[in-house]
Amino acid sequence: MIRPPIELTPTTVADWLEASQLSDDAQERIADATVQDELEQANVEETEVHLANLRGEVSRREQLLGPRYPLTRNGLGFRRKVAWQECLPYSFLLLVSLNQLYRPLVFQAGSANVPAELFESLAGAALKNYVGGEAIRIGAPRRQPVPAAFPHAVRYLADQLSETFGYGELEIQQGGDDGIDIVVWKPFNDRLSSQLVVLAQCAIGTDWKEKRSSLDLNVWGRHIRWATAPLRAFAVPFQHELGGIWEETGLRGGIILDRARIVANLPDPALPAAEIDRLRQWCVARLRRVRGLADVA
Repeated sequence: MIRPPIELTPTTVADWLEASQLSDDAQERIADATVQDELEQANVEETEVHLANLRGEVSRREQLLGPRYPLTRNGLGFRRKVAWQECLPYSFLLLVSLNQLYRPLVFQAGSANVPAELFESLAGAALKNYVGGEAIRIGAPRRQPVPAAFPHAVRYLADQLSETFGYGELEIQQGGDDGIDIVVWKPFNDRLSSQLVVLAQCAIGTDWKEKRSSLDLNVWGRHIRWATAPLRAFAVPFQHELGGIWEETGLRGGIILDRARIVANLPDPALPAAEIDRLRQWCVARLRRVRGLADVA
């Protein structure tokens, strides 16, 4: 197993188990005794409590995701149901979110660009499927057919949604996205404005808490004159903690899209074949770094 993270909660202890099991092709089953031994060697107190939390969280995730969840309870241990490649969206989200738990996996010097774009694509696919509508990824860097220059991208977005472009003047900027990565909407048959629109921001960095409040609907009210005010959403690759922090994120960021919600709502296939290949290639490289955590204090 890789070393446990310093901060152990019901969600992070489950992530630790998943990362240990999915990163080691030979480790199909991990016994409760092995989990306790690893925790004790890391000088973790109350190992029985953490083991109980682990059992409860793995059970909860399996209930939420069914066959899309890669682990299951097996006697006095945990068994891997499938290899990481067979649950690729889940594996990708897990591997991205390990930057929250291990300092060596924090994204540095542009290394977040590829996983951030792939994450936006997955979150957009899940939100589109959940709403039952259409989606555009507008986050930078933008891809065709969305124009690269920000003002042109906003005009393109307004045209697609049949909303009015340019209520007030746009700031003079060519890059950026003013806090929006994905726009999902559910049009009526008449394709007119006044419809369900969700503006979503995605965050994979360790600064995600600060980003929860950065999507400003008043700013976007200058860019597009919405006939009916849109909703906000906030997407993260990790399993969001429950309790007060969940309520805080929902209040500050809007509809929460965490790992379980994203995976549960993905279509099949989750993404086009070319993007699936990019997911797989990124995971292969990331797994090499994760396996090194077995030797990192």
